Amino acid sequence: MIDVKNNFLDNILIGKIYNFYKLNVPSYKWRIVNYMDHFGHYRCGNCSGYVGMLILDEYNDELTDAYLTAYPQLKDMVDTFLFQIQVFQVGAEFVFHDDGLPYIFGSAIFLTREWDMDFGGLFLYEDENKENKFVVPEYNRQVMNMRNDSGNLSRHAVSTITNQCEIPRVSIQVWGLKNGK
Repeated sequence: MIDVKNNFLDNILIGKIYNFYKLNVPSYKWRIVNYMDHFGHYRCGNCSGYVGMLILDEYNDELTDAYLTAYPQLKDMVDTFLFQIQVFQVGAEFVFHDDGLPYIFGSAIFLTREWDMDFGGLFLYEDENKENKFVVPEYNRQVMNMRNDSGNLSRHAVSTITNQCEIPRVSIQVWGLKNGK
C-alpha cells in the first residue's frame, strides 16, 4: 500500500542531513552500485547507472521519531529502522521490484529542491488494482510502501534519470524491520 505525505520532515532536520551528505561526498564511506552487464549497461540486480548509498546513522533518533509520529502503528510493527542517503546520477534507475522480506515497509523522502519531471527519477508503482502510477520526487515529499493485508509490498521502481538532469536526485531511503531481521 502506497501512502504519500508532503512536508514530511522539519526543514532544520533536512538541512542537517543535507549538510551531512555534502560533507561526506568526498569520503570513502559511500557504497556505489555500478555493475556493468554484458550489454555494457551498469546493473545491480534491481538498478542500473550510478547510485551512491551512504548509511545515515547520525540522525536515527530524529528520523525514527518522524516516522512514529506520522505512522503510530509502526511502534508495534517495527523495532529497527534503517536509514541511508541515496544519490542517483544521470542514467541511474531501479527496475520494478518489491523489496521482499524481511522489510515491514520501505520509504523514501526526497531532498532535491528543484526537480522537474523531465529529469526522470519518478517513483513508479503498481497499485492494488495492478495499475501503474507515479509520484514526482518533490522536495520533502515522503512515499511509504507498507505491507498490505496480504503481507505484500507494492512493486515499485525509479524511472531513468535523463541527460537533461544536471543535479543529482538525493533521497533518504528507509526500511523497517521486526526483531532486527
